[in-house]
Amino acid sequence: LEPLFYNPEIDSSRTSEYRRFRLLTDEISANPAGIKMGNSEVLGPLMYFIDYYARYNLFAEFFPLPPEPGEPGGKWRKIGESLVGTEPLDSKQKAEIEPARFISTVQSLVATPDNEVDEKITSIRQNLKMDPTALFAAQYAEAVKLRKGIDPIIEHYETLEEAYRDNDATTFNQTVDQIRSLVQQRAPTDTSTIAFEKTYNGYEPFYRSSIGYLWVFLIASASWLVSVYSKSEKDKIGASNTLLNCAYMLTGLVLIAHTFGLAGRMYIEGRPPVTNLYSSALFISWGAVLLCFLTEKFLRLGIASAMGSLIGFGGLIVAHNLSIDSSLNPSGDTMEMMRAVLDSNFWLATHVVTITIGYSTTFLAGFLGIAYVFAMLFRLLSKSSRKGKELDKTMVSMIFGITCFSLFFSLVGTVLGGIWADQSWGRFWGWDAKENGALLIVIWNAILLHARWAGIAKVRGLSALAIFGNVVTAWSWFGTNMLGVGLHSYGFMDKAFVPLMAFIGSQVAIIGIAYLPAFFSLFGSRKEQTA
Repeated sequence: LEPLFYNPEIDSSRTSEYRRFRLLTDEISANPAGIKMGNSEVLGPLMYFIDYYARYNLFAEFFPLPPEPGEPGGKWRKIGESLVGTEPLDSKQKAEIEPARFISTVQSLVATPDNEVDEKITSIRQNLKMDPTALFAAQYAEAVKLRKGIDPIIEHYETLEEAYRDNDATTFNQTVDQIRSLVQQRAPTDTSTIAFEKTYNGYEPFYRSSIGYLWVFLIASASWLVSVYSKSEKDKIGASNTLLNCAYMLTGLVLIAHTFGLAGRMYIEGRPPVTNLYSSALFISWGAVLLCFLTEKFLRLGIASAMGSLIGFGGLIVAHNLSIDSSLNPSGDTMEMMRAVLDSNFWLATHVVTITIGYSTTFLAGFLGIAYVFAMLFRLLSKSSRKGKELDKTMVSMIFGITCFSLFFSLVGTVLGGIWADQSWGRFWGWDAKENGALLIVIWNAILLHARWAGIAKVRGLSALAIFGNVVTAWSWFGTNMLGVGLHSYGFMDKAFVPLMAFIGSQVAIIGIAYLPAFFSLFGSRKEQTA
């Protein structure tokens, strides 16, 4: 084996090793009779190098090779895949291979004429999915018979590395042009968005949006202060309304920037808006702001603008921290290659978007509950004697209506997720942690609505239930990912515990504030409470 390995003392690049491997497979393809039990001179190097390159695929995260023209699927490949394909099953199942049948199957496939071998390999993969011997034999035959030569892009990357090491700018730039030309020939649609992506990244839409949301919150808050502390009733109404209108219009402008950010990602990726945890934070905050913007159009109180901007700002901060979390995003790329289990635009556009809207609306109802509690706290501290019945009615209507939206989208999204699970894993429901989290949101929203319908929860109780909905949603969104169990464990993360517990603690504390004894004076007797 040693003469085949890359030797830095005599080889200019690792491509030299790949060429020697190709010479080996060409010799075996020309003389398949050499593939037989006991012929270690042929089988030893072949099996070792195929296993060796297959391990490249397990640990490599780089997909530098575009698909060949006309190649089905059109997926980019790793270097190991270009040399030997991919292992059909887990490597542990090689222990189940029957040696004699494996060798004879490989020999038979390699001896098959070139125009027929692809069809035979495809037939094995389709009809013998539970036969490790046949499947691994098909992979070995593919590496010998179908994988010819070395992809020229690999050689160009080697040249690029040497030019960089030698500080040869001319060769480096020429090689980059050659790689770009080959990529554009083989994957023109994948390179068509490069110029836009460069402009998009320079614009930084989400950073700009986060600053805008902060200004909206400050302006909306200023409108309330003016309304409370202005001495002249005329000045109070005029100045307050001006600030409310400014906050509303600024929300619209920032929402446009946020929408551009989401639409830009969709255009670049060719995917629906939610593809990973990072993009879910972007979409949840966007959905809440959009709903608040529409609500504020009819109820110009500043509450929807303030809460929408708060969720928008908070969601973008969460997204930023997810983008720099090395356990979730080791490459720092928020548009990384789609995981195989999620590689379905239809289900990403239906189940994922629908369930994420459910998250967004549940959070919005909870933050409206928080707004109500702090409004009551301000009333208490300012020693106002007003009961604020109009505010009570408004908040009840907003929380109740938004929770209806949330229940609908959460329920539909959960059912769609079950259908997707049935298609992917063969079962509709498996009490997986993520599935249970989605079900908890549905149940909690149903509890809130029934408590209101039955008259059990008045405005304060409704607000407290909505605030605890934030806890339920945060657990479903992040908490289940920390468990690292079940079929949804592909979203595992290990750094969310402290922030999640801090958030849950803050929500419980706000609920506790709502039930301080001093608050009872604001609500009077039970009969006086707003229904």
